[in-house]
Amino acid sequence: SLPEHNLQLHFTGPLEVFIASLKVSFICAIIFSAPVWIHQGWRFVEPGLYKKERKLIAPFVVASVIFFWLGVGFAYFLILPTALEFLISMGLEIGSALITISDYLSVVGVMLIGFGLIFELPLVILLLLYLELVSLASLQAARRYVIVACFVLAAVLTPPDPFSQVAMAIPLYLLFELSLLLAKIFITPKQEGSRT
Repeated sequence: SLPEHNLQLHFTGPLEVFIASLKVSFICAIIFSAPVWIHQGWRFVEPGLYKKERKLIAPFVVASVIFFWLGVGFAYFLILPTALEFLISMGLEIGSALITISDYLSVVGVMLIGFGLIFELPLVILLLLYLELVSLASLQAARRYVIVACFVLAAVLTPPDPFSQVAMAIPLYLLFELSLLLAKIFITPKQEGSRT
């Protein structure tokens, strides 16, 4: 994404490279330790569940890890290259690129972890539906509010530019629609009424 005449990131202080190493370690630790912290999160919820519901923890842990890594991969391989190329090329119209390691890692960290968490949405919605905390009809009726919420959440989790916001908001809304589709397949009204 960098211009051909300047293919290096820059640092502006003696500690910046050391801190960058810590940031990379922290980002990698969150991504690769996902099975551990996701499992612990579900174990925290376990005491509040019925016996029948506790059997769903193992599948939900596996699915949560897979969805988190899918989100990270989606951001790393598709969104980040496109977003960085767009942002840097837009900036080159008025100046020259002098991107620091710290700024780059901040964007990468927020995007990777943000997309990883966003991709958990289908599982969260399925869980809420299964626990009868929301109904499928109410979610379907709230589509217009969900669209607004997607763009607001994307604005919070992405760098302050329209491209990154749209790049996160659209997949987020598609995940919401996927959640409704999965709910129709896996959670029937009969199942919803049989939780004991």
